Amino acid sequence: MSSRNSSSPVDSVNLPMDERNDENRSFMKDLKKENGAIATELRCSGDTYNGDVMVDDIRKDSSASKSTYKVHNRRRHCILTVRKNIAKFFESPIFKRISAAVLLILLGVYLTLAFRRSVKEPLVLTIMAAIFIAYKVFEQVKDTKTLQSLKSIFLEFARDVNLRRKWNFIKCVLLGLSWLMVCCFVAHSCYCCPRNSVSFIGLVFLLLFSWLISRNPLKISLRIILCGLNLQFLMGLLITRTSFGASIFETLSEGVDLILKFSEAGSQFIFGALETGNIGNGTSIGVVPNQAYFVFAIHALPVIVVYCALANVLYHFGIMQAVIRVISLFMIETMGTSAPETLNAAANIFLGQTEAPFLIKPLIPTLTSSELHAVMTGGFATVAGAVLAVYSGMGIDSSNLIAASVMNAPAALVFSKIVYPESKSKEEIAECEQRMETVKFRNVFVAAAKGASDSVMFVLNVTMNLIAFVSLCEMVNYIVAWSGDLIGIEELSFAKLSSYVFYPLAFMIGVDYQDCFKVAELIGIKTTVNEMVAYQKLSTYEGQISERSTTLATFALCGFANFASLGIQIGGIGALAPSRVEELSVLGLSALLCGSFACFSNACIMGLLYQSS
Repeated sequence: MSSRNSSSPVDSVNLPMDERNDENRSFMKDLKKENGAIATELRCSGDTYNGDVMVDDIRKDSSASKSTYKVHNRRRHCILTVRKNIAKFFESPIFKRISAAVLLILLGVYLTLAFRRSVKEPLVLTIMAAIFIAYKVFEQVKDTKTLQSLKSIFLEFARDVNLRRKWNFIKCVLLGLSWLMVCCFVAHSCYCCPRNSVSFIGLVFLLLFSWLISRNPLKISLRIILCGLNLQFLMGLLITRTSFGASIFETLSEGVDLILKFSEAGSQFIFGALETGNIGNGTSIGVVPNQAYFVFAIHALPVIVVYCALANVLYHFGIMQAVIRVISLFMIETMGTSAPETLNAAANIFLGQTEAPFLIKPLIPTLTSSELHAVMTGGFATVAGAVLAVYSGMGIDSSNLIAASVMNAPAALVFSKIVYPESKSKEEIAECEQRMETVKFRNVFVAAAKGASDSVMFVLNVTMNLIAFVSLCEMVNYIVAWSGDLIGIEELSFAKLSSYVFYPLAFMIGVDYQDCFKVAELIGIKTTVNEMVAYQKLSTYEGQISERSTTLATFALCGFANFASLGIQIGGIGALAPSRVEELSVLGLSALLCGSFACFSNACIMGLLYQSS
């Protein structure tokens, strides 16, 4: 006898309605064939009466099964309909508005209760929440007809020639007043501390040397230089001369410290007692007397993973895009640089030298050589946000690191446009549209997981580069020491040679005389190896060099301008635009030099404005 499980109606419950009807017809057809085969078999065996009874029973079972299936199918259809309607409700705009209103009410109640206890900390949370809500509201209404009509009216109003002239005149007046304020503060600083005037000589030297090696000195835009330097000075004044600015960077520094604290929980879960250096019974491992316990693989690499996951979460909510867009629009309006290079420079404050160009990926093949040079310079002049937290974990002042990273964005554009001026007309620059690739994930957990998985290549890249270049540096040190021994010079090393080569630069930056050799050695390590090794060595100089020298060294080292990064940029940006790999190789050394000058110029500005405590 054949089996009756060949096509059960229960198996077709999950099918669509049309396929379900076909399945019913197929089931009844198979059932009739099966009944006929059973009846034929019974007649052949001579058991006609019992066979007829069995055939009738089978028919009764078939009709009962069919009616049961219809009832089950109706129930299933009702359940699916209810589920579909519930899902539509949760996805409807009405539910989103209701949930948003409920969340706003709860947030308002929470902030009210928080303000009753304190003012400072809830104020920071209120500002962040207000910016986030405003951005989300703008995202919802930006495509509406009302906003588009208002935008067209505003653009038509902004294109008015007379109005544009008035706006340009106002900007010139504001620029003149800001430069007057900067000059007054610089003069007062140099009068109170004559040592600060040396930093002014260093800044002038960097600008003159950049002008001498410029590809087209007559095409240099004076607006970019004046506005860019003005932004650097204003940022320095905000940090050193105002309590408000100092509190802002102090708050950002506390945020970096919190990231370090959170990463310690994950590190301790993975590495256990190795994270704290205490294995129990009062026994410590790897701790040098009078020096903090720091192991790079245990304390630095997990911070990179946590930051990458957090950055993806911020991208998912649109916070990172909003911050980058605001900074880039401000720099475009003040400095007059094109949208792609300015957007990349702003993104480099938070992202690395290969991650930031992804924001302008569609535009890279069409960039001019000057814009491509500015993109590379921005990568060399800044450091990724992930490694800022790593340097802070080494003991470097995180507020100085954040300030250096922000100041490096306009500085990179200044020196890039001096060495490689723009050849496009102002009309072509104004018509260039700013675009940013959107990053959207299914939910916040997917965003965090994707960021953590993407950090694997970043972590491997950092680790392998450190192993390779630290080892090669040690080999060069051995060769230099061996060569010195042959001619009777003892204790000769690559670091000591670097200290002699970069001593004039360290002196012009404004470093204290007694610390110039040590800071020059750090600059040499940063240029030939990388800034991470230089910061690691700077952390061991605590108490050996002055506070002024430590601050200026922090600004001078805050950039990816080293020979290892040259290969990383050519490979990373070249992958986005394969047709421009050869041009990237030609522009590489020039951009590397401009990136280094941008870092040194910020150190000079901080030396000009430095106030001894």
